[in-house]
Amino acid sequence: MAGSLRLSRLKAVLATASMGLLAGCGTTVVLDNMQLPEALVEPYPLTAAVRFGKDVESFVYEETLPSGGTYTIDLGRASALMFTETLKDMFADVVPVTPDTLVPEGIDLLVEPPLVALEFAIPAQTVTKDYAVWIRYQIRVYDSEGVLQAEYPLSAYGKAARESLMGGTESALRSAASLAIRDAAVLMLLGFEREAALAKNQLAGLAVAQQPPAPLGAETPPKPATTPEQAPAPTDDAEKFL
Repeated sequence: MAGSLRLSRLKAVLATASMGLLAGCGTTVVLDNMQLPEALVEPYPLTAAVRFGKDVESFVYEETLPSGGTYTIDLGRASALMFTETLKDMFADVVPVTPDTLVPEGIDLLVEPPLVALEFAIPAQTVTKDYAVWIRYQIRVYDSEGVLQAEYPLSAYGKAARESLMGGTESALRSAASLAIRDAAVLMLLGFEREAALAKNQLAGLAVAQQPPAPLGAETPPKPATTPEQAPAPTDDAEKFL
């Protein structure tokens, strides 16, 4: 009887310990050393500064779902790397600056990309086999004087199925987050000129201004002569001065 009682108590202790482990378990995703493909684009002949705040480099999202389980997603370093490498593909030179630094001299524009929101979903929520991650940045573009020229949202998305990856939930969520980061890089490349409205503002203007002047001694093509038949007829106002 005593042995049976001790066995029952042991089962109770093991059950309590197991419940504690389940309650404390969680999934942590950290994106480090991401490999981003090089973009095959013609860079602007400009120098861009990029300024990250804590809302980018130290961004960590944590959520405990009602169904149980705590999920932690660390995208800070991956976001900073993605923007730095993407801007290097877009501009001739990129200069990182600290959050408390003004626009340095010699900079044509400055980009700030705070990470403002992150959402994720697991198969129990998507009613599919997929894990999904949504990221939203708020892109801010300043001119060389530090004046805000444009501000627009950049939303990216990635998904992955657990069954297609080794490592279960953590691996699938990491893959979804990685694909979301890559999606953000592509959208930054494709939409920056349009969304920032810089095609007709400083990007186009600076690019033209930095074109090399014509070499000395280059002949200027003569203007075509205007014959009397081609000359425009004077207006009424012009006739007063004839």
